Amino acid sequence: MSTYNPIEILKSIPIFSQFTSDELHRLLLTVKERRFQANDFIIKKGDTGVTGFYIMLSGNVEVRMDGKAIAKRGPREYFGEIALLAENPPVRTADVIALEESLCLVIPKWDFRSLMRNHPDMAMKVMSELVMRMQDTKNTSL
Repeated sequence: MSTYNPIEILKSIPIFSQFTSDELHRLLLTVKERRFQANDFIIKKGDTGVTGFYIMLSGNVEVRMDGKAIAKRGPREYFGEIALLAENPPVRTADVIALEESLCLVIPKWDFRSLMRNHPDMAMKVMSELVMRMQDTKNTSL
């Protein structure tokens, strides 16, 4: 990975902020790094393929529904959390487009779910935060 501290980044994300050092290291084993160029689609509305959770390291992205910008995400912000827990691949409800070169940490759904199955204490910490986030962002979740 690049010149950032991935454990510090993961700890700064609300859904992982209650994780212990050991739990953060377990989570780090599932993380992939992805770079996107300006105007790349990171997520396309209607996609049902491989799903994951994205943490912005650098750059900026825009969330669009029906072509209209509804949110922006920048460094240390995240998106795609609903896809991590949906039983079947969810249909993505918005586009996410890189506004400039952007670097993300990506946690693939299947790796994350396996980790949560094997470590229920971690799963409870994540669920608690996701419920609060869903209540705050009802229609802008990806």
